[in-house]
Amino acid sequence: MDTTVSRPRRWGWLALDLAGSAALVLGMLALVAPDTAAAIGLPARWGWPLIIVGAIAMSWAMLLFIRQSRAARTP
Repeated sequence: MDTTVSRPRRWGWLALDLAGSAALVLGMLALVAPDTAAAIGLPARWGWPLIIVGAIAMSWAMLLFIRQSRAARTP
């Protein structure tokens, strides 16, 4: 199995982790403070979908990071 990580994907896990974190924060804002979320244009009904998308994105980022770190250690 080829575990070589190409250069363009080197920091992709970090971008995905940041996007997932942002989705989680916005989802929690929509659930906990719907008035504040509405003030920035975020409907309260988007709370749970944003939390789920954020959790999936952060999990995917963790898997990419683990794959990259294993590939870097493989001679």
